[in-house]
Amino acid sequence: MDDKRKQTPPPLSPVWSIWVPLGVVLAALLGMMILTVLGGIAHNPQVSQWSAISVIFLILPMLAGGLVVLALLLALVYVLGLLQKNMPGWLHAAQAFVQVAQFRIESAADSIVKPFLGASSRWTEAKAAAEKLKRDAGQNLDHSH
Repeated sequence: MDDKRKQTPPPLSPVWSIWVPLGVVLAALLGMMILTVLGGIAHNPQVSQWSAISVIFLILPMLAGGLVVLALLLALVYVLGLLQKNMPGWLHAAQAFVQVAQFRIESAADSIVKPFLGASSRWTEAKAAAEKLKRDAGQNLDHSH
């Protein structure tokens, strides 16, 4: 009796654990969408009134969010326009500083990596030479018989 309790049930196949629940949820969502459309199409004045109210409540948050994004975009364009007019004097100095920093960072990174790249190429050359020696030794043995 203890053996039966300790046995774990076999795992469900991916079809039953993933695809069937996903299909049920998608079918339910599709059914709700169809019922929503059919309710909106019906010529019931009460349904029509509530559907108009719900559409208003759905559109208002999106409209407010769109207006906020538009205001932020316009403010960003305005600020960038102001910065573009006032920056050219010191912008060249900043650009030169960034280019010097880029050159120094690239040089430091190249000098750090150089020993590893050299070791890798030396290792590759050594392996190729060893392979060539093996081939030459194998050919010499074949010709000597």
